[in-house]
Amino acid sequence: MRPFVDGGPNKGSPLWPGWTPSRWGDPYYWVQDSRGRGTFSTTAVDVGARAGSEVLSPVEGVVESVEDYHLYGVYPDQRVSIIPAGYPDLRVIVVHLEADVLRGERVAAGETALGRVRALSRYFRSDIGRYYTMDEGDHAHVQVNRIP
Repeated sequence: MRPFVDGGPNKGSPLWPGWTPSRWGDPYYWVQDSRGRGTFSTTAVDVGARAGSEVLSPVEGVVESVEDYHLYGVYPDQRVSIIPAGYPDLRVIVVHLEADVLRGERVAAGETALGRVRALSRYFRSDIGRYYTMDEGDHAHVQVNRIP
């Protein structure tokens, strides 16, 4: 993979509007400034995908919870929390989807569909679409949290 570091929307980075991922080769990734969120910018990843695309489990494990919540306190969304097999002190959280799994369900990495990418672009255009993919910006957000 080729790393790219971004200090915010295109500051100090080779990633400018109109940048085409295929020019650099795939797969690719970049690290974006955490925008004052109080967490390291490398604790999560946004995976660009069209609304309705299937979201597969990134890990083997058990679904701990499936929750409705409001993104930024406003936009309806869902969150799936997975306890990865062999790592009871971690949680893999997947958001921005319409979940198809239930609490207690076993999931297989790359095989079990967690749900489908939610069309959050109805409400706003995220940074991934605005600055990088130049499309609607719908995506699944995957993060790893350590449980104390």
